[in-house]
Amino acid sequence: MKKNRSLNLKYAGSQIFYFAAFAAMMGYASVFLLDKGCSNSQIGIALALSSIIAVLLQPMLASFADNHKNIEIRNIMAPIILVVIALSAILYLIPGSALFVLFLVVTIFSIMSSIMPLMNSLAFAF
Repeated sequence: MKKNRSLNLKYAGSQIFYFAAFAAMMGYASVFLLDKGCSNSQIGIALALSSIIAVLLQPMLASFADNHKNIEIRNIMAPIILVVIALSAILYLIPGSALFVLFLVVTIFSIMSSIMPLMNSLAFAF
């Protein structure tokens, strides 16, 4: 019983933190990018492009996870999340042109969107 509760807490925590970060990023993307000097059409293109890239990236990550069964899902996700954190820090700390900001936002959103299926796999691992 106690082990099930621990697993439930791990699962709930991983889902809460992932979707809270995702919602915060996507919810304020337009406001953030407008403040950085991007136009509405640039923001729309960037958000659409991040979704298209994520659609292409998801099967590659799934294939990698399937072909490397000896690597745990959390060990696949950890470096990916660290890359997102590093890129987010660069986005926050280093002032740049609107084009540089758009590139970072597209990269971060694409990566975050592409690890969503791995979050589902993590549920089965727990």
